[in-house]
Amino acid sequence: MADPQQIFSNQPLFSADEESIDIRAYLFKLLSYWRWFIFSVILCVLIGFLITRYSTPKYPVQASLLIQDEKSDMGTMLLDELDFLGKGSNIENEIGILGSYTLLGEVVDSLGLTTEYYRVGTIRKVQLYGTNNPIKIQVILGGKDQVFKFTNIRDNSFDIERVDDLDSVSFKKTAIKFGDLVQGNGFEFYVDRNTSYIDLTDDGEAIEVVFRDRFEKLTEIKEELKILPINEDATILQIVSETAVPSLTSDFINLLMNLYIQRELDHKNETAVRSIDFIDQQLVGIQKDLFSAEDELEQFRSQKNIVDLSQEGMSVFTKLQKLEEEQAVIDMQLDYFDYLLEYLGKAPDGGVVSPSTAGIEDAALNGLVISYNELSQQLIGLEGSASELNPQLKTLRHQLNNTLKTIRENVQNLRNTTEIRRTDLTYRIEQAERELNQLPGNERQLVNIQRKFNLNENLYIYLLEQKAEAGILKASNVPTTQIVDHAVIFEKTSPKALMNYLIAFLVGLMFPIIGITLKDYFTTTIQTISEVERKTKLPILASIAYSKHQTELVMDRYPRSLVSESFRKMRASMKFIVPENQQQVIMFTSFLSGDGKTFSAINTAIMMTKAGHKTLLLGLDLRKPKIFDTFGLTNEVGISNVLINDKKVDEVLHHTSIKNLDFISAGPKPPNPNELIMSNAFKELMEWAKANYDMIILDTAPVGLVSDAMEIAKYSTSNIFVLRHQRTPKHAIDYLNDIHNKKLISNIGILFNGVDYSRMNYGYGYGYGYGYGYGYGYGGYYDDEPK
Repeated sequence: MADPQQIFSNQPLFSADEESIDIRAYLFKLLSYWRWFIFSVILCVLIGFLITRYSTPKYPVQASLLIQDEKSDMGTMLLDELDFLGKGSNIENEIGILGSYTLLGEVVDSLGLTTEYYRVGTIRKVQLYGTNNPIKIQVILGGKDQVFKFTNIRDNSFDIERVDDLDSVSFKKTAIKFGDLVQGNGFEFYVDRNTSYIDLTDDGEAIEVVFRDRFEKLTEIKEELKILPINEDATILQIVSETAVPSLTSDFINLLMNLYIQRELDHKNETAVRSIDFIDQQLVGIQKDLFSAEDELEQFRSQKNIVDLSQEGMSVFTKLQKLEEEQAVIDMQLDYFDYLLEYLGKAPDGGVVSPSTAGIEDAALNGLVISYNELSQQLIGLEGSASELNPQLKTLRHQLNNTLKTIRENVQNLRNTTEIRRTDLTYRIEQAERELNQLPGNERQLVNIQRKFNLNENLYIYLLEQKAEAGILKASNVPTTQIVDHAVIFEKTSPKALMNYLIAFLVGLMFPIIGITLKDYFTTTIQTISEVERKTKLPILASIAYSKHQTELVMDRYPRSLVSESFRKMRASMKFIVPENQQQVIMFTSFLSGDGKTFSAINTAIMMTKAGHKTLLLGLDLRKPKIFDTFGLTNEVGISNVLINDKKVDEVLHHTSIKNLDFISAGPKPPNPNELIMSNAFKELMEWAKANYDMIILDTAPVGLVSDAMEIAKYSTSNIFVLRHQRTPKHAIDYLNDIHNKKLISNIGILFNGVDYSRMNYGYGYGYGYGYGYGYGYGGYYDDEPK
């Protein structure tokens, strides 16, 4: 009969035989460790408070930028077959340009972000920027990760010390004036007051200045900066970053967008700027020739007193002037073709002067040059942000090479055609010059001088018109990219106090649960009677309460104790293994020594005498005898003497002060205890005991260590296997099942010993008799329980 008293405060979560979890028992068990939970929760919440208090706050900063595609002209459309990237890839390219090392580097250099300033607090450092920073440093020479500590910052001076691990020579100076040069081994810089500094605290805290490596700083910014389109079809980019210094990040993003827009504008103006430069180069020589021709014409007319040409001379002059003007334009076009071939032969990176600058109105060439300029700018941007393995980079380079090849072929064909036209013009000019030679000498000279002057004048005016047009084009260029939203600082995202406290609370609950679960999982001893019930079908007679009394004779000295009541319950349960009207020979054994079999045997014997049975207690643990100590006697003689025929039973029998209770101690340790138990002398001893006593209680050696109990069990009517709470190993139950299945010992009952009910704070308490109870306590029922 299983004991209904369950000790849920020691209930294990996991069973070796079953994967199921007794949720109710587990909850009661957790409640029994309430002190653990309170301590853990308080500790974790305190840690959560410290994390919230001293964590660096983070703020999201966000801006948006509109990227518009310009409408393609007829020239650009000629190269559509070479466009492998498409709109989506163009947005990706713009994202790459925005996040390129080149553009980010310009922002970093402009804001001086390679020099970082920190206010040194007790727990953490706070980065300073703008009006929060009391000093400004102009670095002349500095090394990577050099750290300087500024203290005693006064109106006109400060103290400085180098504090990084790289400092091989200690550097420390005091009372340095602002504006003075600070120099040492591997560094040189000026320190000035920040005129925009607003001193809100004036707490005298130290300032640390860190010189960062430029590339590492750029890499860090690239990782923190997120540039993404708002959706798949949109050309609006969101620039987002989470930062501890929101004002710095806001300035950074705004400047980044402005530089990106300025870059686009510079790209658009590049053609006009290059055209103006090309025209200026042409104007230098033409202007010189024009001034020279003008002086020569004035001197000739003055000296020869000739003002106008004859009708025949004017006709020849007009013809020559027209032909030479055409030749000048062709020469300019040839110069442009030579410039273009030479420029493209160097595999340049940048824009090319437009053909219209030289008066070349070829739609195909114009489209090719425009496409080349756009591809070149895309490549420059992508090379600053993408690796060599990027497929877009390879595609752009392939596309640019194809465009270069097409331009070269087109230019060469146009140059050949232009050369043919120039040859024809040269022949026609020679014919006109032969007509000129037929005129009188003075008139012929005047025509030559006049045509030279007019040619340079017309060409000069033409170039000035082209330069004006290029200037108008430059002035009319506007960026297509627009800032939709400047950088906006949102509420801080971390640390979140409520979330931190909630997580701390949950973690505080989890730690004890995990600890208790692991403790149970790795516990190897029997913790509860329910474990025994799950692992064996053998009857459990009773749970014996842990005795806090100073004697083993609890049944005699403290009959109204919890221990005594436990043994009475065992007596009531004995009928399940042996009928009540049959003479009982009860054997006590255990798996290991110390499980309480002797204590159980002694109190069972006392219990039987209290019930009116004449009882004999035999100490059959011949290897480690104990009973004699309990009754205050010696072990000089005992059963071992009887079994070797050295003494008679009457000579070793002891009568106790307890009525109807006699006992025989084990006696001196024999060399062969097992053989003595198997002898006829032992059989005769048992026959004598049965003839003279109503009840015989046998205290034997642990069956898990020696086989004595298996031999003694042949004479017993019932066998009680004592398991000790939190002491007997769990595999003792498997051993018990094995000896029962092999019929080595029969009529087995289990006694669960040493249960400390006073430690049960929750769950099922021990009430009166066999019932379940909660909150009854011991008062009024167990008068002999120690307080």
